[in-house]
Amino acid sequence: MNCFEITPLLLDYFDNLISEEQKKEIENHVKDCIKCSKDFKIFTDFFSQIESLPQSVQPPKGILDQIFNEINNESELKDNNSNAVLSKNKLRKIKKQQRLLEEKEKADHSKIKKLPLDLLEKPINEINFKSRFSKKKILVILPLLIAILVICLYLYTSLQENYPWEIIKSEGSYVIQNRLTDQKKFYLDDKLITHDYSNVTVKIADFGLLHIDQNSIIKLIDAQKGENRIKLFQGSVSANTWTQTGKFSIETQNAITTENKSNFKINYFADTTTVINVISGFVEINSGNNVFMLPEGYTFKIHQNETGIPVNNSSTGNLKIALIEFEKKHDQNSFNIILNESAEFDALTLWHIFPLIDEHLRGKLFDKLNSFYAAPNGVTKQGILELNKEMLKKWWDEIAWQI
Repeated sequence: MNCFEITPLLLDYFDNLISEEQKKEIENHVKDCIKCSKDFKIFTDFFSQIESLPQSVQPPKGILDQIFNEINNESELKDNNSNAVLSKNKLRKIKKQQRLLEEKEKADHSKIKKLPLDLLEKPINEINFKSRFSKKKILVILPLLIAILVICLYLYTSLQENYPWEIIKSEGSYVIQNRLTDQKKFYLDDKLITHDYSNVTVKIADFGLLHIDQNSIIKLIDAQKGENRIKLFQGSVSANTWTQTGKFSIETQNAITTENKSNFKINYFADTTTVINVISGFVEINSGNNVFMLPEGYTFKIHQNETGIPVNNSSTGNLKIALIEFEKKHDQNSFNIILNESAEFDALTLWHIFPLIDEHLRGKLFDKLNSFYAAPNGVTKQGILELNKEMLKKWWDEIAWQI
C-alpha cells in the first residue's frame, strides 16, 4: 500500500473494520513513512484521549431520586389542576440560597450543585429540573461528535497535502517504481528512476521546480504545504523554488539540505560524498552535529560523515588546489597558499579553517579574516584563538548575511 491508499483506511483501522492483513500493511507502512506516521499518531492520540474519558459522573447519593420525585409530584399536581405554585418571594429566596450554595462549593470544583433538603420537599414548577441530555442521548451524540471530529481532522490533513507532483518535461526513458499507470504524476512514497541520457523536470505543486539528471534515483518522502522533502539515493538533482511559504529539503545519506526561495544543485556519489552548490539564495545544511547556512556562490562537500570546507566558485585555481591538499594533510604550506590567495568572498572558507589548525596559526588567520570582515562586538581575538563556539558562530552570522 502507498499513502494514497492508506489515508482513507485509517479511520477503519481504529474502528476494527478492516482485515488483519490490511492492518499489518498499514502498521508496516507508517514505520517508514513520515507523513502517514504523523497522521497515525494523531488518530492514536485522539482515540486514546476518548478512551480515557470517564464513563459517567456519579451524583451525590439520593439527589437524583429526590429530583425525579419532585418532577413526578409536579406532573401529578398539573394533572390534578393543583395550584401549588411558589410565591415570588419564596422563589427569590430559593434562587438566592442556591446562588450562595453554588459560590460556596465553587472552590471545590463540584460538578453537581446540591440543593437544601427543605427546598426539595416543596413543589417547584418555575424551575425546570429536566435533564437536557439523558444517558441514552449522550450515547447517541458522543459517537456522532467523534465522527465529526475525525472527519474534520481528515479534511484538515488532506488540505495540507501537497501531492501529487506533476512531471512537466522529460527526455529519454524514466520510470516511477511500483506503478504501471499514470507515469506523469509523482505521489508520496514513489521512487523516480532516470536512465542513461534521460532527465525529468517535476513541478512541486505551486512551490517550485525539481530537475532530475540522468542515472538518478529519488523518493518523495514528505509532501505538505509547509514541508516538502525528497531523498536522493544516487545521481544529481537541481531545485529552484520561488516562494517562502514553505520549505523544500533534499536528504542524502550524510546530510539534509533545506532551501527557502533559492536555486541549488546536489550531487550524491556512490562513495557517500555529497556535493552542494548554491546558485542563488541560501540553504541550511544539517550534517551530523553541524548546522549552518551556506550562501550563494559556494560549493560544499561532505565526505561520508566528515564535513569539508566550503569554497567560493569564484576562488582562484591555486586556492582550490591548495584547499584540496589542506583537507588531506592540514599542512602549513597549503595553509599559507590559501591565506595569500584568499579574497573577501573567500571569508567563509577561511572561517572553516580555524578548528583545523594549531593555535599559533590562528592569529594569522584571525588578522586576515578581520581585514575582510571586522569581528563584531563581543568577539575577541583571544576568544577565537581558544575556539570559543559562541564567538565563532557570532562572527559566522556577521559574515554570512553580508556575503
